[in-house]
Amino acid sequence: MKPIRLLCTFGSAVLLAAVTALGDVRQGLVSYWPLDVISEDWTTTPDVVSGNNFVLMGIDPSALVDGKRGKAMQFDGSTQYAYYTAAPGADTGLPISRAAVWTVACWVKGAPKQSDRRVFSESNSGDFNNNPLVNIGTHNTGADGTVDLYFRNSTGGVQINHAHSPGTAYDNTWHHVALVDEYGKVTLYIDGQVNMTTTYTRSAPAQDTTSIGAIVRGGGGSISAYFNGAIDEVAAWDRALTPEEIQEVMNNGIQTPVPSSPPSITMNPAGATNLYIGDSITLLAGASGTHPLNYQWLKNDTPIPDAVSPTLVLTNLQPADSGQYALRVSNASGTATSAPATITVSDWAAPNLTNRVVAYWPLDEIQGSKTPDIVSGYDMDLVNLTAADLVAGKWGKCFTFDLARQTMLTRVHSAGEALPIYQHPNFSVSLWVKGDIQTDKRVFSEGSTKSTQPLFCIGTHNTGADGTVDSYIRTDGGATSGDHRHSTGIAFDGTWHHILYTQREVAGAMTARFYIDGVEDDVVLGPVRPLSMNTTAIGGILRATPAAWFTGQIDDVIVWDRALSPAEAQLLATAPMPTPPPNLQPLKINLFKAELPQIVQGDSVMLRWDVSKTATEILIDNGVGDVTAKTVGGVGSVSVSPATTTKYTLTIKRGTDELTAQATVHVLSGVAANWAVLDTFDEYPLGPIADTGWWSDLRGQFARVEDFNGNRMLSMMSTDSAAVLPIGPLKITEGQERTLFFRMIARGDPTAALRQVVGLTDKNIRWHGDTTGNVGPVLNLSYDPANPGWFVGVINGVGGVLENAPDALEKDAVYSVWINIKNVPMNDPASPYDTFSVYIQKRGEAQRKELFVDYSSDRDPFNPDPVLGMMMPNLDKLFVAGNNTTHSALFDDFFVSKSGFNATEPIPFSEGTPPTLSVGLVAGQVEVSWSGGSLESATSINGPWEKVTGATSSPYRVTPTGAQMYFRAVR
Repeated sequence: MKPIRLLCTFGSAVLLAAVTALGDVRQGLVSYWPLDVISEDWTTTPDVVSGNNFVLMGIDPSALVDGKRGKAMQFDGSTQYAYYTAAPGADTGLPISRAAVWTVACWVKGAPKQSDRRVFSESNSGDFNNNPLVNIGTHNTGADGTVDLYFRNSTGGVQINHAHSPGTAYDNTWHHVALVDEYGKVTLYIDGQVNMTTTYTRSAPAQDTTSIGAIVRGGGGSISAYFNGAIDEVAAWDRALTPEEIQEVMNNGIQTPVPSSPPSITMNPAGATNLYIGDSITLLAGASGTHPLNYQWLKNDTPIPDAVSPTLVLTNLQPADSGQYALRVSNASGTATSAPATITVSDWAAPNLTNRVVAYWPLDEIQGSKTPDIVSGYDMDLVNLTAADLVAGKWGKCFTFDLARQTMLTRVHSAGEALPIYQHPNFSVSLWVKGDIQTDKRVFSEGSTKSTQPLFCIGTHNTGADGTVDSYIRTDGGATSGDHRHSTGIAFDGTWHHILYTQREVAGAMTARFYIDGVEDDVVLGPVRPLSMNTTAIGGILRATPAAWFTGQIDDVIVWDRALSPAEAQLLATAPMPTPPPNLQPLKINLFKAELPQIVQGDSVMLRWDVSKTATEILIDNGVGDVTAKTVGGVGSVSVSPATTTKYTLTIKRGTDELTAQATVHVLSGVAANWAVLDTFDEYPLGPIADTGWWSDLRGQFARVEDFNGNRMLSMMSTDSAAVLPIGPLKITEGQERTLFFRMIARGDPTAALRQVVGLTDKNIRWHGDTTGNVGPVLNLSYDPANPGWFVGVINGVGGVLENAPDALEKDAVYSVWINIKNVPMNDPASPYDTFSVYIQKRGEAQRKELFVDYSSDRDPFNPDPVLGMMMPNLDKLFVAGNNTTHSALFDDFFVSKSGFNATEPIPFSEGTPPTLSVGLVAGQVEVSWSGGSLESATSINGPWEKVTGATSSPYRVTPTGAQMYFRAVR
């Protein structure tokens, strides 16, 4: 605490020679900047522990303001910051993020909604190295007052991609922020309480600069992200503080002067017993104590010459390298030695390619709508592929893939399956490819239908620069380790080449290799975790929507749950794969559901199923009967037309095994003529739309079914996401004229810019950014805080700009929207561009208004997207996209005309169930409870009625005054 530092100055020479006791929060304290004073020449403020004084830029005594304790330093958000750069080779303990385990803490007082500003940052002073970053700051979009964490390694790999705290730290009041990093396990504290945890994959640190108030790179020559606010009591430890210690620092501060600390081990090195001849391993231990620290690695208790840093790199390992390795750390106050790490180096086992094969797709045949996995039955679905695409391959037949037709092989996995293969600590992927140089296409990938973030990809160079193999791996949080990695060997030159990817977990770290035509490649790959995935694809990427289609041929795709040896890599590159034994899987129902969420009474819908192809009997109740003959390779469908909502039960049998699943066909009555329903959301529970099984949320679970006065509607609150519904048989095909109908309600006054997009498209969108151009005949709903109001707009033509209607929408009013769409054929010689018109009608008004008539769609038939490919002929997906985390319009009642344009309303707007209201006496007060809407009161039954101040939620209590009072609940 700062006052004590002043009182103890006289005895500091004696106290500094003391040693901190165990349990002292100052153990391992590397630097402490109270930010109470600045030097007489206004150039520095002291670190009272190690002398790592901050250099001040743009700061004079007027920047010292009242702090949480004593004084604090005020930063102006434009010119002021403070930094320290460690001298090369000096062990000063900074930057603190170079430690294996570390903690940083400070007090902050800043305005909310600052966009992408930094309170604490560590970076590199090199003139051309902006990559390594450890940042604690404000929300990167300025959406709110949460803490933003952004970590990036020295090769540009994003390790933590703007993780936002649930709690608030920037609201113009003081808050204590602390971050603990236990070698990639991160815990963020706000005001002494755990507020967020996350993980990332650590890599060799390259930071040499620590700063507050901004990011400082280039030795102070490259400054950005200036913070506007006050910072106080910045401290850094080379160990992990406990929750109790975090609270102690917050409540009591740090007592000075700070005694020296003897070394202690904060992280023991991790050994490995699965190492093979020729492998490499890096041993790392963490140590805490007063710097400088001296390091010495030991093998079997004997010092290793020149091994005098916290890391020990062992390359080209041989059996003689096996042994016990430990790190000894010393300083003037003592010595500490880590626990030993066991290293065992063995020779590879004899090759056995059929050992532990998870799946093998020879790509030699088609069974129904699939191509078989001959090991586990994880058959791949054909996407735009037919028997005509089976051609002569490297071994037997193979599939030829075509970007122009968006061809692919895909599988969505069920829980408990051994795929995706990336879920295994050790695995291998083998395939043959024949293709030319192309930009950012995938030959093998794994992803998720629930999020666009996690990806494991093997493909072509992301810029199309050459024929090398591209590896791209991204975590659930969007983090990578060095972005795209490119092989040195060539695999895409129009001839057959073999690609093998192997990955192993060694000493708690992941290591991966490429083999091209049996030869180990020199590229250093960057595997990362966690990846929560549920799809595997050949010839592209399958997430909620597909992308990155490959053009060329692929053959013999095999995956193992072990890492293959170099000898096995050579065998695969020179001879056909031996046939592995089959692995019969348990009976399983992968899919049983209706093709659409709802149907209009009198219409029909397809019931579809995907079950184990080894099932011998397949039955559906409610009059459908035995559908075994309708099933090929486990896949089948049947048309049903129930008069009312009906639940169907699917039963599959194999010997004595039996399994069932249910699917409900929801039937909507009272619909006007010539309308087909897409979705009214009335059959869904409240919560994420992705949980319904029909819609996909491209970024996670941001699209939600909400209750609006008893009516269920869709909202989309995300910085960059979209919800997508494939509409299958209701798609608008080339040459058709049809109408899309829906309802919307504009809500609230967003404080950040908002743009929502809704409509039909052919595009396999990945996020909101894919919907703001080259998407189709869609409607934009925008709000600009600088020009308040909800405005409806469209884009007219390819490359056009957003054009808004002149009048803003009325907030909380219900609007019906009609979009008349003509899907013009792509090969139309006159003009291959769709045309569309937009009409709206506010509820209660007699007629609809014409907003935009005969506009051209911005779908571009001539210039394909480099990743998403060519424009496709049919408008087959409904989507709702958003880019605001706190506000969204509400959307409801999506319909499409069955033929031609339609100007009627398909169904009346649902008023929801009437609210209920009750009045009672509780503890001498009148208690009013109501079920929904708002509470109004009046002194007379005839009014006037006014909203009750303070009645934000039920129940509401008021003290009786003796006067007569009436209450009502209103929606």
